[in-house]
Amino acid sequence: MVVNKISVADLVKFEEGDRIDIGELEENKESVYAAVREEAFDAIEQGRRKMAKKKDEDFYEIIPSTNLEKSMDRILHGERKKESRAIVFEKNLKYEFDKKMRRIKRIKSKTYRRIRRQSKLKSKEAGEEKEGEDVHEDERQKRIPDILLKEIEEPEDEKTPILSFGGDEEEEDGQEKLVRLAFKDDMEENEKAFIKEKAETVEKEAPRIEETVLPGWGEWAGPGLEIVKTKSNTIRNVVEGIKYSNRKDFNRSHVIINENISSVDKKFLAELPFGYTEGEYNEKIDASISRERNTLRIFRKLVRTKTGYRNGEVIEPFHYNLE
Repeated sequence: MVVNKISVADLVKFEEGDRIDIGELEENKESVYAAVREEAFDAIEQGRRKMAKKKDEDFYEIIPSTNLEKSMDRILHGERKKESRAIVFEKNLKYEFDKKMRRIKRIKSKTYRRIRRQSKLKSKEAGEEKEGEDVHEDERQKRIPDILLKEIEEPEDEKTPILSFGGDEEEEDGQEKLVRLAFKDDMEENEKAFIKEKAETVEKEAPRIEETVLPGWGEWAGPGLEIVKTKSNTIRNVVEGIKYSNRKDFNRSHVIINENISSVDKKFLAELPFGYTEGEYNEKIDASISRERNTLRIFRKLVRTKTGYRNGEVIEPFHYNLE
């Protein structure tokens, strides 16, 4: 069914002077309607093209064509606008907040400086008053005899013993304080001597390069002549040592560990029994000899003494014979 009504979109603006024969329109209603509609759509399309040309062309821009694409584009553009508005609002809010905080900080700094000046003036006045009181006290002491100014010495607590071998913790703390006070000077001297000795030991055992200059090699030598150090007459000897960071007492300020001495002296090392290796001998030594880990016969064999005596047998005294 063909609709013969012209909608608002089908309206066309005719130029002045154009005339339309109504009789022809009545005879050819359908053809006239189709022609007018086509001309109207062409005019609208031309207008759209002109508007599109004004905009900058973008190769990557996708122009929606279907209804679904148009609705999706409208939703996405709406979300972008909302997001951009929220970002702009947040930026403005942050700017205003920073502006306000700068103003508050400036005001605070002024008040802080004022309060600081007032506190300094108060402390200065208090110091001057204290100095005045000290001057008055000195003048008063000059007028009073020295005997009256002597402080009465309080007797020490008799409960605190000079030497304590147990008791309350308070008495032990008092004893420790007394010992520290008695040997204060000696302890300070010993600490200084210990620090000096450790520094010398570390420097002595550290790796270094010793250079020896041989006079008379490639130049004249003798009394009155200056020895000049050159590559030909200099011998460099690298002495191996231990760096301070690699020492065992690096993090121990109260000890000095000699790195040159082995842990066990060679004189005290025992020889391995015949037929044993070091690992086998260590396993035998570490083996358990308890009754729970061995049979009764093995246990008696392991704990048997080298010398055995029966009950009631007379044991003669041991005599050492010099040979």
